[in-house]
Amino acid sequence: MADAYLDSELYVTARDQASLRFDGGQYQDRPRLSEEWASGLVQPLDPKKYGTEIFSATLAGSLLSGYRIALALAQQRGARLRLRLHVADTAPPALHALPWELLYDRDRSVALGGSREIAFSRYLSLPEAPRPPIQEKPRLLIALASPRDLAAGLDPMDREITLKTLEKTLKPLAGQMSYQVLEGPTTVARLRERLVEGGFHALHLQAHGLLRSESSGDSTCLVLEDDAGNAALVEEELLSRIFEGLTTLRLVTLISCHSGKQPRDDPFSGLGPGLVRRGIPAVVAMRKEISFGAAVRFCDHFYRNLSRSGCVDAAVNEARNQLFLSPLEESEFGTPVLFMRLADGLLWEPQAPEPMPIQVEGRNVLKTVAALLKTDSVLPFLGPGLWRGLLPSRSEIAARWVEEYGDDFPLDILTELPAVAQVLAVGSGAPHDRLVGDLATELIRRQNVVDRETLQGFSLPEVIGRIAGPYFERHPDDPHRILAELPVSTYLTTNPDGLLAAALAWKGKKARREHCPWRRLPSPQELKRYNLLRGTRDEPLVFHLYGKDDEPTSIVLTEDDHLDFLRALAHGQPELPKDLQRRVADSMLLFLGYDPRRLDCRVLLRGLVNPLKEAPRGRIAVLQVDPEAGQRGAELAAYMAGCCEKLLIKVYTGTVQNFLTALRDEWGRER
Repeated sequence: MADAYLDSELYVTARDQASLRFDGGQYQDRPRLSEEWASGLVQPLDPKKYGTEIFSATLAGSLLSGYRIALALAQQRGARLRLRLHVADTAPPALHALPWELLYDRDRSVALGGSREIAFSRYLSLPEAPRPPIQEKPRLLIALASPRDLAAGLDPMDREITLKTLEKTLKPLAGQMSYQVLEGPTTVARLRERLVEGGFHALHLQAHGLLRSESSGDSTCLVLEDDAGNAALVEEELLSRIFEGLTTLRLVTLISCHSGKQPRDDPFSGLGPGLVRRGIPAVVAMRKEISFGAAVRFCDHFYRNLSRSGCVDAAVNEARNQLFLSPLEESEFGTPVLFMRLADGLLWEPQAPEPMPIQVEGRNVLKTVAALLKTDSVLPFLGPGLWRGLLPSRSEIAARWVEEYGDDFPLDILTELPAVAQVLAVGSGAPHDRLVGDLATELIRRQNVVDRETLQGFSLPEVIGRIAGPYFERHPDDPHRILAELPVSTYLTTNPDGLLAAALAWKGKKARREHCPWRRLPSPQELKRYNLLRGTRDEPLVFHLYGKDDEPTSIVLTEDDHLDFLRALAHGQPELPKDLQRRVADSMLLFLGYDPRRLDCRVLLRGLVNPLKEAPRGRIAVLQVDPEAGQRGAELAAYMAGCCEKLLIKVYTGTVQNFLTALRDEWGRER
């Protein structure tokens, strides 16, 4: 279970004015942060002493009482204290420049910026609300700049060693976070292009940072590279423009000296704060110089904790604490700064750990499936859950259609998609065409297609054809790509899209897409060709049971569609192709991305699986519990498993992506 938090905000508006807010209450008093005090504040080698002076001057009187009460209340609730330091935009620049991360509570021997009981951050507010946490496995881009012509005084960065230290940290986290490395010179253009194409959720940018004094005032810049690999100085404004419009990006980590410094009166000045102004929800940057050893230790513990919890402020605090505990890096523990505009610190929903594999006929399920792959005895059934993170869920589509329908929508707003589509069909809303069009539009938007304007009006098959190659190249753990890499000759899907066929084509296989002609009786000639449909490993058959996108009227979408489909299947008008019938009867049936509560899944199980005798090779369903289920997750998983067990279907509770990733690894060992 994720940690609970008591939210609080320390709002400093002036040198002698501040308030502490939490749990609906507010404590106010007068800090002692005068210019005279600040001028006499000289940072010693002992960060504890320095942090104690800032703590005593800031948390005075009622503010200290409020802080103690907040800590006690959090402990009473079994929670952690989330403390957001919010220095007002109108406050003197010297207050923004204070090393607040060093705040030290001597009475409790706790550094606020490195405490397990506290999640500390600098809060920067903007009018626009940040996007909600993502619901998928986060993707991280690593960019390292190591120019070969560094100016005097800058130590060269060994790109190979730096990358190895990062990979040592990230590889054990593969089940919770994926990463890719920006190859070649780290130029402004290449970094921008990769971020736009990749739809990344986080960026790790490691480069030298410079603080420069000029007649117009201090400024900071990064030392990136040009196309030839030589140094290229990137000013704050240019760096910020790299991130314009990147709505999926939640976190930027700048391992660069002075990247967290606010050099001018503007609280958003500097490399890190400027990215917050651009709209990045969380930016980790370095307040001053940082040694290579401290950077390695910080990143190691930061990403380990972030991958588990998704909470950036808690992860930064734990990583700073590791620096505090190290004799060599203790003086640097306050160097990493977190600028954040998230109220809860949550970047993404933590990925559930992969459950223990179930047993099928006394053997590990992954070993069983991998062994059956050798004899082409596995038949995957692909459901809507394969879209997770790539396209909107059926619930999201239904909610959008209800909202667009308006206040006169005749059913409950939480109605499932088939019922919503039925309402649109009654009103001549052409839901089948609309579904395909909406999926095309959303796919363009979610993938941040650079030339998206040129794709407007394209059909879903055309959009998939344009973006599939680059997408599957960038996403090695996409379920469609993994399925295409496995030696399977026949796939049965209830999804209308051509993503699997595109993945097979990307893999060099010649896929054939066919669909069940359930709306009409085929002619004798059509039926003869239909019954000869057969897939091979080199030329797989992708059979769309519920219709496909290039013939929208073939899609099983409305409630009436599902009833008509079930009636047609029951009367054998038509049956499945002969070879597919045999495979359904003789293969291991692998259900991926289905929810037994949904009508589309119940029709599939009732119409196709229930009439079968027990499959000789077993049936397995991978059940994904909705991320928003919260504490209901265990009960929901148990209910879904019970629905499957009635049909002799064994259950693997987890994500389709995790299951297929593990299966790919097992197949690699098996073959």
